[in-house]
Amino acid sequence: MRSSCRVRTNRWKRCMEKRIICLAVSLMIFVLSQAHAINLPVEFDFDRPGCDYRSFAVPRANDLKKFYNVCQDACGADSSCHAWNFDPRSGTPMCFLKNCVPAATAAKGTVGGVKYSATMSGIENQIDRVGCDYKNFVTFIPNMCVTECGADSSCQAWNFDNRSQRTPMCFLKSCVPVPTVNVVGVIGGVKFSQ
Repeated sequence: MRSSCRVRTNRWKRCMEKRIICLAVSLMIFVLSQAHAINLPVEFDFDRPGCDYRSFAVPRANDLKKFYNVCQDACGADSSCHAWNFDPRSGTPMCFLKNCVPAATAAKGTVGGVKYSATMSGIENQIDRVGCDYKNFVTFIPNMCVTECGADSSCQAWNFDNRSQRTPMCFLKSCVPVPTVNVVGVIGGVKFSQ
């Protein structure tokens, strides 16, 4: 009788140890995924010519949506990289890593982005943050707002206003105003403090 209790106790201990390990791993995944679940801007149909210090071919990268992240990840892992561009238009798709942030120009078919030290929130859909505007510009690409805010030390939040009967505008903000919800045609986000 005692030996069966010991067997059950050992089995119970192993089971509890496995559960504790699973719980610990799940908690770590949850905490880390929250820290990395950030939407960083990707600039579709834009190039940033110049400042190339490294380039490499991305073989068989015929599907733009699947393979531009190879270039993005290479920039993210390289401390010298400040911007990147993936260009699949030539015979061999190429990745260009840049050690500065050149001005963006329209280039259909390319994908790029900027790496900055700030961490940005995800997109706030139909949320307007009225006030604290210090800079605005016309753009048809919402991700340009994220890029500009991320790179500008004065920026704490942004809004992209694409309501009908208006020219699409990006507004950079020097504070984080209280959100107004259910504003159709407006999206935004905030920069997390560091």
